[in-house]
Amino acid sequence: MSNYGPITSSGTVTSYLPLTSAWSAPAQCSSLFLKAGDNLFLNSPQYDQVVPGAPECNPPELSPWWYQSLDTASPTATLLGGYEFVCPAAYTTVFSWVTAETTTIGCCPSAYSYAGTWWRAGFPSQCESSIPTGTITFVQPGSGTVYTTTSEFISTPSVVWGVQVNGFKIQPPQTSAATTTTTTTTSAGVSQSTQTSSTSSATSSSTSSSSSKLSTGSIVGIVTGSVSAVATVLGLVFRVYKWKQKQRQSTQERGQDGMTGVSFGKEMMGRLCANCGTTTTTQFCTKCGARA
Repeated sequence: MSNYGPITSSGTVTSYLPLTSAWSAPAQCSSLFLKAGDNLFLNSPQYDQVVPGAPECNPPELSPWWYQSLDTASPTATLLGGYEFVCPAAYTTVFSWVTAETTTIGCCPSAYSYAGTWWRAGFPSQCESSIPTGTITFVQPGSGTVYTTTSEFISTPSVVWGVQVNGFKIQPPQTSAATTTTTTTTSAGVSQSTQTSSTSSATSSSTSSSSSKLSTGSIVGIVTGSVSAVATVLGLVFRVYKWKQKQRQSTQERGQDGMTGVSFGKEMMGRLCANCGTTTTTQFCTKCGARA
């Protein structure tokens, strides 16, 4: 993940120096003091610069952050942190303040307490402790730029200030994108699955809209075809009905004719010849030939 910044605001460009792990200092750093004026300081970033062979007691990122206070007219600014900020190993978190997506963190040397004020770089007044009575060794300015090592007996407990390491932890942007799976079936009956990210939501919506329109058109076509089919069936039923009706009428007429013929036959079978009295089934008597 890339680091946060730089950020430009009101003409000032602010860069962030991340502290990605708990930086570990040598154990001897816990007793290396620098005296300036009447105050004693622990973990001064100046110590290893003025004392030859002194160990480095602070993360490398601390110096550019700390010394920027010497140039208040600079158009640039440097802060510790960004997407990652971790207190050094020999430090503890004494202050944490969360606002929106930024957490402001204050770190003090272990066994040092929070003095009640979160201080920016260049002002070591945030972390305090006390030194019991006894002899203490420290370095202090000598003549010019030379620092000398001095041992001094302290008759009363004295305050010592630890250099703070303060920074910001900013919540990184969300990089995960929601995906949606769309399953379609081809004309061959094969299912195909397509995954699209949230950035293609507009395209998916457009495709869904088109699919909805096609479905509506298909429904209208189906309804129209169904109506036509029903009309055709009803026409066929009506024709069959008329045909059967005609068949019944024709059968009834033939039946009536048949009944008439039977009655006529019965009448002929019972006709007597008026001339000789012989029963005959024809119009002319078969005995005398007279008309029956």
